[in-house]
Formats: sequence, C-alpha cells, structure tokens
Amino acid sequence: MASALSTVWSAVFLCRSGQSFRELAPVLRSLTLAICLLPPLARAQQRQEITIQDLVRRIQIATVQLSPDGAYAAYSTLEGQPETDSYLVSLYLTSTGPTVRSVLLARYCLSPEETFDADTGAIRAAVAQFRWKADSRQLVYTVHGPSGMGLRLRSIGEDGESEVLHGYREIVFGVSRESDSVRIHTAQAWDEPRKHIPPLDPSLLIRDGYRFYGPFHFPRVKGMLLHALWVYDWRTIASAGKSTATYAEPPGEWEDVKPEPAPVSGHMAKPFLYAHDECLSPDKTTMALIEDSNIGFDDPERAKRVAHLVVRRLQPPRADLVVRAENEDPAPSRTILGWREDGQEFYFLSVGAESSSVWAVSRDANARMLYREEAGLSVPSSLSEVSRDGRTIVVVRSTNTTPDELIKLDLATGKVTVLASPNQKFQAANVAVVRLMRIACCGHDLYGRLYLPRRRVSGKKYPLVFTNYLSTPGFDASVGDEVPILPLVEHGIAVFALHSKPANIISRSQDFRFEIQRVAQPLEAMEWVRRQLADEGIIDPARCGLSGLSYGAEIAMYAYWKSRAFRAISIASASWEPSNYLLAGINYAEFLNSRGLSVLDAEWRSRWAELSASLNLRPAMPPLLMQSSDQEEYFGNVELWFQLRRRGLPVEWHLFPNEGHVKRSPADRWWIYQRNLDWFLFWLCGQADRDPTKAAQYVRWEAMKKTADPVE
Repeated sequence: MASALSTVWSAVFLCRSGQSFRELAPVLRSLTLAICLLPPLARAQQRQEITIQDLVRRIQIATVQLSPDGAYAAYSTLEGQPETDSYLVSLYLTSTGPTVRSVLLARYCLSPEETFDADTGAIRAAVAQFRWKADSRQLVYTVHGPSGMGLRLRSIGEDGESEVLHGYREIVFGVSRESDSVRIHTAQAWDEPRKHIPPLDPSLLIRDGYRFYGPFHFPRVKGMLLHALWVYDWRTIASAGKSTATYAEPPGEWEDVKPEPAPVSGHMAKPFLYAHDECLSPDKTTMALIEDSNIGFDDPERAKRVAHLVVRRLQPPRADLVVRAENEDPAPSRTILGWREDGQEFYFLSVGAESSSVWAVSRDANARMLYREEAGLSVPSSLSEVSRDGRTIVVVRSTNTTPDELIKLDLATGKVTVLASPNQKFQAANVAVVRLMRIACCGHDLYGRLYLPRRRVSGKKYPLVFTNYLSTPGFDASVGDEVPILPLVEHGIAVFALHSKPANIISRSQDFRFEIQRVAQPLEAMEWVRRQLADEGIIDPARCGLSGLSYGAEIAMYAYWKSRAFRAISIASASWEPSNYLLAGINYAEFLNSRGLSVLDAEWRSRWAELSASLNLRPAMPPLLMQSSDQEEYFGNVELWFQLRRRGLPVEWHLFPNEGHVKRSPADRWWIYQRNLDWFLFWLCGQADRDPTKAAQYVRWEAMKKTADPVE
C-alpha cells in the first residue's frame, strides 16, 4: 500500500511540475480514481505474481535512434500511470559498447490523447523524437514542458545542452534521409482575426464522407494553428517557407472525397496491391520496398495474402527483382531497416510464426540470414536502426511472457548486448508455458499459441479463453491489448491466441461469400483447437470463452450466435448490424455495397442474417460483455444491445469516454483488464471477487444466468 501511495504522489508531482499534462483538474480527477484502485491493487498483489497493475505499468520502448557510427543509441520509454491516467515518458542516451552507460536526458508526463492515436493505437510522433548528425557527434531531440514543446541539442562527450526551439504546441521532425540537416514542422495556437462581416458561419456542412457514429467535430471550437517549416543545419535554424494557418482538429472527412467505384459484380478489376517501407539506396539508383497483395479473388476459399520483398532498379535497364528468402506459410511480416553506407546491401527484419530473423540483401536480390531468435524483434522508429558500416543494429526484443527490452545486435558475430531491460519483474515471474500450435484445417494457414500455467496440475482440465487475431513470437498476443493473458493464466485459465490474420481477405467484388469466409474460417479453427485440446485432456470443452476487438470482434460476434462452443464472450464492438449501413454515412455505405452488404435491395435481410447477431437471437444466448469507446466503436453496439435488452437476454455494455478504436487511457486499460478477468473467472470458474465494491457487478451477472445459453 505504501509503495502504491508513493507511486500516486510521484506521478502527481511530475504532472503538476512540468511537464505538459493539463494542469490541476485532471490530476484531481485521477486522485479519485487512485483512491478507488489502491485497496483492490493491494489485495491483488497478495495473490498474483503478475497483476493488472503490472500490465498497465509495463514499459514500452517507444522510439530508438542508433548513431551512424553505431556507438550510441537514443531511445524513449512509456510507462502507464493508471492512478493519474497519464504516461510517464523518459528519454535516454546510452553507449552500445562492452560497458553500457546510460544517461537520462528528460522525463515528463503526457495525457493519453497526447501519447497515442485514437484510431490506430500508434504512438504519436511528437511524444519523443531524436535525430543524429552524420558524424555522430551531436544529437537533437524534442521534449515537452510547462510552456509547450522544445528542441534541444546535445554534443557527445560534452556536459550541458543548448535549447534550439521552445514554446510550441507541436514539433515534428521530417523523415527525409537525403540531407544531414533536419527538417522541422512546428505548430502553435493562432488567434483568428474577428473582423468578419458577416461573422464566420459556425455550422458544419455535412458531406457524403461523414460517419454519424460519433460526436461531430466543429472546427471553430478547437481554434486554429499556425504551421511553419524550418531547416536546422546543426548551427542555425532558418525558416523554410511561408507559415500557414489551419483548423487545429478538422473532421476526418473534411474533404468531400468520393468512394472508388466498385468492380463489376463477381470480378475484381485488379488485384489489391500495397507498397510500403520504400527505402532508397545512398546513390539513389535502387529502391528496396515491400509489396503486399491479395490473390485468388474468383473464389474465397482460394483467396490468399501474399507479400514480396522487391529490389527495384530505377535506372536502365529498369527491373523489379523479387527477393527469395524464407519459405514460411503464411508469409512472415517484414520491415526494411536500411542500406549500408556503400549501397551494396540493405537489411530487413522478418517476424514469422515461430521466430524473428535479420537478413542482408544484395542489389541483385540475393538474401542471406544473419541472425535468428525465437522471440519477437521490432523497430519502433523509421530511421537509423542500422549503422553506416552495416555491422550494428538496435532493435526491441520481447517474448510471449516478457515485454520490451532494448538490444544491440552485432551482425558480423551474432553477439547480442542488452542495452536496457526495464521489465525484469516479468522475466522473474515466468508464469506461463507457451506452446505454438499449427491448425490442421482451414487451409492450414492459421496457427496460434496456447498459454498454460507453469505450475500445471497433473490431470486438471483448464477453462480456455480464445483471443483474436494475432499471435507472434513477441509479447502482444491480441489486437487492442484488452485481454490480461498472464493474470488469466495465473488464475487457472488457459488462453489460446489465434493468428487468424491470413483469413482476413476483403473483396470489393460484391461477392458476399468472402464476408462469410473471413469469419467462418477462424470459427472452424477455434472449434478444431477446442476439440484437440479436449482430446489431449488439457481443457474442459464446456468452459470456453472468447474475446475480440476489430476484426477479432467480427469473428467473436459471428461465433456468438453461430456456435454453441462458448460459455461467455467479451468484445469491444458488436460488428455487422443493418443499422451500420445508415450510421456510417453515404461513402461508407458504398464501401459496404462493394462487399455485398446493402439494405437497398429485396434480399438484404436474408443476406445480413448470415452475419448479424441481432437477426439471429435465440431464447437463450451466451452472456455478452461489451467495452467500447464513445468515439467509434459504440455505434455498432446499439442495435444488438437494444434487441438483447428488449428480450431480457444476458448483456452488459460499458462505454469509455474519449477513446477510439484502440483504448489508450491507462485508467481505462486497468478497468478493461480487471473486468475481463472478473468476467471470465465468473462464467468459466464460478468465482467472484470478495471486494465489496464489486457486489453490484455480481448481482447483475447472477441475474444473467436465467437466460444464459448452455454450452454444447
């Protein structure tokens, strides 16, 4: 309890003393939350090795920049502070030699909105940024303070720093690799002149691109920002163009963009192709890139995701050379790291089902593997992961049971040096045994990981919770990070993280069979896993639960009414319902038309009934927990929740304020983790937390048993 109180007050002190978190009111609100959290947290510490608090406060390595000579790395970390509903950001400079020495450059607190993008869950660029000078002797980086963002310069081997810019609402670095100078974008509040006759029109013109599932964003309410572009040459900073003023937060559909016309029914005009990670060689004659595409659109059972690593020659004779490296199926995820200074090779990171590896590729597209490890390797930033000589890279490593640590990899020797290991409690706890399982059905493209208690009781059959839709060698095992996998395992519930991403093939040919295939295939895979583990005597098939967010929620909601294998379900959104067609707006309705979903033809109801839960309700249904955001996810829940409540069927809906597709608030994450843990313990194990503050929760859940559907 004392340590928890110390954590509360230290976080409050940081946020009040500086550092960009929005003054006193949010802190006072957070203290109320902290008072509520402390007693249950203290009890949790007594019964678990890895707690909900540990998950929320686990440290993410957010940004990494290796110096060009490979001797130093600058990086930032994020630590969730549920008591103050903020993120503690720390910036470090570390040597990469045999003796690792680290220096704390800065530390500040940011709100969830300043830290993560609401839609993608990606870390915002302005959270922490670094850029090295080509000679590796100087480093510039951004910080947040009481008066706004600033830019600092630090010389390696010298004491002290100098301030280049300060007092801006936002500072974002450009991404150009072509010059040693640093391009900088700034934004600051701008008071618009009020001498308009007539006055400015405060109304918002509704366009075809608007979606009606969230509050409207009126641009004038947020004010305007003055944007400027600067160039810093490591001595002086100079303006690089005329400043422009725009609204601070214009609506996402501000432009009246028309949707692409749908292909002729039953045919795709051309295969979907998406190029990314383009990386130009130092002499600008060759481009390395990744091309993702979907093929086999004439039949949903043959449709497949494919990815190619390409070496593109930009000068005559022009050519695209496909790199032949791994033969894994499904194809691994790849990230291009950069070219060697002489331009003869580039490097890429590959993350497959079982392991991660680093490869070198020549200009002739010949690839060789330099390093492999059964762990997740990732690069959180887009520049300078490779030293000039191609010998050193710095990446983030994690495992299925241990979050981020920063490592240096010597590509010549394969030697690994740990530069920072901020999540050692997870390593010490070692709570779960993880088993990779290939699924012998559904085209053999799907697989997943089974998490079991390390201290497994012989002969005991465990309840099982499924998550969707990713399973990698790294720590994050479910999209959206809403399922507390390790605490579930410690409480005696097995977890299976299904990698169902290969089934997520979207066709715009109006062929409705694709929509069914992309949810039916993962359901078939989960039912196969359930039978297999039951036959092995590992799980109790009558005590299975299911969770999901995004595509995972689509899978879960299809299984909710289609299958009777699941005793309880927890989701973020209710997926496809006929009301979505109206609430998502004109342009999105055209997108749904292209996928074979409409409400404008005579057969619409029978077609939607192949996906919609609200059109397939029975007198008894599995208990359903929904924890959605108020910005995007809630609109898909309205129709199903209304129909369930109207029939007295078991459902509970929690709506979280100021959240997007991926929850970003540490306090919200704490409650989502805790409620999911309580939910599955109640329905799969018959257990209820004795905490008196949860009494009303269990009264509601007990009442649901009257209409809960039995498992077959």
